[in-house]
Amino acid sequence: MKPYTFVLLGVLMVCDGCKKEDPILAQEPEQKEITEAKVGTSGGVLKTEALQVTIPAGAFSSEEDIHLTELSEESIFGAHSRSGCYKIDGLPETFEIPIKITIAYQGTLSGESFLLVGEEGINPETGEVSVIYNFLPAADSSGHLIAHMKGIDGETTAKSVNKSSEDDTSKKWITVESISDFFSASLLLSGDSCKMYVPAENKDAYSPMIEDYLENALRQMNIEIFTGIGAANVNIKSVFFANLSGEDYCRFAWRNGSKDGRKKPKGVLAVNINKLDDGDHMRIMVGREVLRSFLFTFDPQYPHMRSPDEIPHHWLNQAVLTWSETEFAHE
Repeated sequence: MKPYTFVLLGVLMVCDGCKKEDPILAQEPEQKEITEAKVGTSGGVLKTEALQVTIPAGAFSSEEDIHLTELSEESIFGAHSRSGCYKIDGLPETFEIPIKITIAYQGTLSGESFLLVGEEGINPETGEVSVIYNFLPAADSSGHLIAHMKGIDGETTAKSVNKSSEDDTSKKWITVESISDFFSASLLLSGDSCKMYVPAENKDAYSPMIEDYLENALRQMNIEIFTGIGAANVNIKSVFFANLSGEDYCRFAWRNGSKDGRKKPKGVLAVNINKLDDGDHMRIMVGREVLRSFLFTFDPQYPHMRSPDEIPHHWLNQAVLTWSETEFAHE
């Protein structure tokens, strides 16, 4: 793929007039708190039978009330899930030293294993909460998977969505669970690195297909849609396959950056594994969501996305996306 170097003015898991379920977070799961603790600058440990969170000294700059909750939701990663899903609430938005997560797994491991860290993102189409998943490589240790969650590099920190400039009190939380029998690959989109995470059974047939659709979308955007204005840039840092709810083929979601600038904004693209056999329509929808990520980079609220109701030109973006489906239908 040729690199793209277009510089933009501005730049993570759901149409006007109709309300759609978010395909990544379809409904609020039942929650059962299992432990809590106050953790300050000296660090601390929250431990249960299935999960341990180790916060080293110096990670937090102030005392925080940390809560561990077990979630009852079914994993969107299906048979690849190797543990329950847990919510860690009360984390600061950024922290100085990586936190160690140890989670008990069930079954056997194969391929690559990851600790999934879900954080609060936003669906640019509706402004609703959408979970952005980060894939942390995890090491096997006597029935447990262990990973370290960094706090400043923008990949795996807790985040609150700011609905407006006056609202800065949203909860800060992450979810954690483990998966196995996945594979990862590095891509280059618009000159930026991107990771693709694919279940083992989809690796050979569908991973190259989605990569080709991504490249095709960028090519068409540069040649047919934005002719004469330079190379289209996108901010998609990861692509992953999962069981998305509803009829969505794929969905772009967004995580805001931190106000201190230490955590960068991030976009992710979730691909519905239940729609992979419909290649023609998947190509169109991948193109549409790549274009959405591009249009989103021009939003004046970047890097702090707000509700579409607060964005005067949101309707125009939606119209452009609908129109683009005809363009992406071309081989």
